[in-house]
Amino acid sequence: MNDNTDSEPPFSRLVEIDKIPSQGTNERIEANREECARLADLLQLQAIAGLTADVQITPWRKQGFKVAGSFRAAVRQVCVVTLDPFDSVIEDQVERYYLRGNMPGPDARVVTIDALDDEDTEALKGNVIDAGELIRESLTLALDPYPRKPGATFEGLPPPAEEDRENPFAVLKQLKRPN
Repeated sequence: MNDNTDSEPPFSRLVEIDKIPSQGTNERIEANREECARLADLLQLQAIAGLTADVQITPWRKQGFKVAGSFRAAVRQVCVVTLDPFDSVIEDQVERYYLRGNMPGPDARVVTIDALDDEDTEALKGNVIDAGELIRESLTLALDPYPRKPGATFEGLPPPAEEDRENPFAVLKQLKRPN
């Protein structure tokens, strides 16, 4: 992956947690053309034609939030077999839990996240949830690291004939002293 050292993340949608109502909120997220280009560069794709997500953010465990939903991305990848570009659609579900972390001030509290907890839980950084970053991470994980164009098959090389193969023990046999 490319090293993106820009101060601006490639895809960010900040949701202020103080503005989330008690029943939660639904967010529709769509990447614009520039964000698609930055994401494609970061993920080493030829292009991303579109990226949309629908997530619901709801309060969870009194001091946390649950983000759940789905995303859809139209991407152009390069086949590892034929090296031809091809278009595909990546669709997946997302679910992440956030807990308020160590917060300074009169309301200071320490939150311990159990590493053995079966839920994907993160400490909140500040007063926002970056739903765009969650979608970017999920897309990264959903991409096939070895994409194949539909119908592409790898024939490979035929195995060498038995007489063409050098036997490693034949060399040792030559070194052996006669008794």
